[in-house]
Amino acid sequence: MTYRDILLQEIETASDEVLAEAIDFIRFLKTKSVAQASPDQASSDPAENSNLEQVNDPKAAFSTFLADVKQLPLRRAAPLRQETKGEDLSKFVGTWQGNDLEDCLRLVQETRSQSEF
Repeated sequence: MTYRDILLQEIETASDEVLAEAIDFIRFLKTKSVAQASPDQASSDPAENSNLEQVNDPKAAFSTFLADVKQLPLRRAAPLRQETKGEDLSKFVGTWQGNDLEDCLRLVQETRSQSEF
Protein backbone atom coordinates (compact mmCIF):
# COMPACT_ATOMS: atom_id res chain seq x y z
CA MET A 1 0.00 0.00 0.00
CA THR A 2 1.42 3.41 -0.93
CA TYR A 3 1.41 6.52 1.21
CA ARG A 4 -1.22 8.02 -1.09
CA ASP A 5 -3.51 5.00 -0.58
CA ILE A 6 -3.09 5.14 3.18
CA LEU A 7 -3.78 8.88 3.21
CA LEU A 8 -6.91 8.46 1.07
CA GLN A 9 -8.13 5.70 3.37
CA GLU A 10 -7.68 7.95 6.41
CA ILE A 11 -9.40 10.86 4.68
CA GLU A 12 -12.51 8.75 4.12
CA THR A 13 -13.03 8.29 7.86
CA ALA A 14 -11.87 11.72 9.13
CA SER A 15 -14.18 14.41 10.49
CA ASP A 16 -14.45 17.84 8.87
CA GLU A 17 -12.37 19.40 11.64
CA VAL A 18 -9.57 16.90 11.11
CA LEU A 19 -9.75 17.43 7.35
CA ALA A 20 -9.46 21.20 7.77
CA GLU A 21 -6.35 20.80 9.93
CA ALA A 22 -4.90 18.25 7.51
CA ILE A 23 -5.35 20.67 4.61
CA ASP A 24 -3.60 23.42 6.56
CA PHE A 25 -0.76 21.09 7.48
CA ILE A 26 -0.27 19.83 3.92
CA ARG A 27 -0.23 23.40 2.61
CA PHE A 28 2.30 24.31 5.29
CA LEU A 29 4.53 21.41 4.29
CA LYS A 30 4.27 22.31 0.60
CA THR A 31 5.09 25.96 1.29
CA LYS A 32 7.97 24.95 3.55
CA SER A 33 9.46 22.66 0.92
CA VAL A 34 9.14 25.33 -1.79
CA ALA A 35 10.80 27.92 0.46
CA GLN A 36 13.69 25.58 1.26
CA ALA A 37 14.30 24.65 -2.39
CA SER A 38 17.46 26.14 -3.82
CA PRO A 39 17.21 28.49 -6.84
CA ASP A 40 18.69 25.87 -9.21
CA GLN A 41 15.88 23.49 -8.19
CA ALA A 42 13.14 26.04 -8.91
CA SER A 43 10.32 24.61 -10.97
CA SER A 44 9.03 25.98 -14.20
CA ASP A 45 5.49 25.11 -13.09
CA PRO A 46 3.52 28.38 -12.68
CA ALA A 47 1.55 27.04 -9.70
CA GLU A 48 4.72 26.26 -7.76
CA ASN A 49 6.23 29.62 -8.72
CA SER A 50 3.12 31.38 -7.38
CA ASN A 51 3.57 29.49 -4.07
CA LEU A 52 7.15 30.75 -3.91
CA GLU A 53 5.97 34.30 -4.60
CA GLN A 54 3.41 33.98 -1.79
CA VAL A 55 6.15 32.98 0.63
CA ASN A 56 8.01 36.17 -0.26
CA ASP A 57 4.82 38.28 -0.20
CA PRO A 58 2.97 37.97 3.14
CA LYS A 59 -0.04 39.92 1.84
CA ALA A 60 -0.56 37.45 -1.00
CA ALA A 61 -0.14 34.51 1.36
CA PHE A 62 -2.66 35.98 3.80
CA SER A 63 -5.12 36.70 0.97
CA THR A 64 -4.90 33.10 -0.18
CA PHE A 65 -5.31 31.84 3.38
CA LEU A 66 -8.33 34.12 3.92
CA ALA A 67 -9.94 32.89 0.69
CA ASP A 68 -9.44 29.29 1.85
CA VAL A 69 -10.95 30.02 5.26
CA LYS A 70 -14.01 31.63 3.68
CA GLN A 71 -14.65 28.41 1.77
CA LEU A 72 -14.80 26.31 4.95
CA PRO A 73 -18.32 25.32 6.05
CA LEU A 74 -19.79 27.08 9.07
CA ARG A 75 -20.49 24.99 12.17
CA ARG A 76 -22.96 25.73 14.92
CA ALA A 77 -21.22 26.20 18.23
CA ALA A 78 -22.69 25.03 21.49
CA PRO A 79 -24.55 27.87 23.22
CA LEU A 80 -22.90 29.50 26.21
CA ARG A 81 -24.58 28.89 29.53
CA GLN A 82 -25.71 32.14 31.05
CA GLU A 83 -27.58 30.96 34.16
CA THR A 84 -24.94 29.44 36.39
CA LYS A 85 -26.00 28.46 39.89
CA GLY A 86 -24.27 27.82 43.15
CA GLU A 87 -24.92 24.12 42.78
CA ASP A 88 -22.77 24.13 39.62
CA LEU A 89 -19.85 25.26 41.77
CA SER A 90 -20.48 22.76 44.56
CA LYS A 91 -18.33 20.12 42.87
CA PHE A 92 -15.29 22.38 43.45
CA VAL A 93 -15.81 22.76 47.21
CA GLY A 94 -12.71 21.68 49.11
CA THR A 95 -10.52 21.43 46.04
CA TRP A 96 -8.36 24.56 46.49
CA GLN A 97 -4.82 24.03 45.26
CA GLY A 98 -2.03 26.33 46.29
CA ASN A 99 -0.86 28.15 49.39
CA ASP A 100 -2.53 31.53 48.83
CA LEU A 101 -6.06 30.73 50.03
CA GLU A 102 -6.04 33.40 52.74
CA ASP A 103 -4.74 36.08 50.34
CA CYS A 104 -7.37 35.26 47.74
CA LEU A 105 -10.14 35.17 50.33
CA ARG A 106 -9.06 38.58 51.68
CA LEU A 107 -9.01 39.99 48.12
CA VAL A 108 -12.52 38.71 47.44
CA GLN A 109 -13.85 40.16 50.68
CA GLU A 110 -12.26 43.56 50.00
CA THR A 111 -13.42 43.85 46.40
CA ARG A 112 -16.89 42.31 46.39
CA SER A 113 -19.91 44.52 46.05
CA GLN A 114 -23.15 44.41 48.01
CA SER A 115 -25.70 41.96 46.66
CA GLU A 116 -29.08 43.19 45.57
CA PHE A 117 -32.04 40.83 45.86
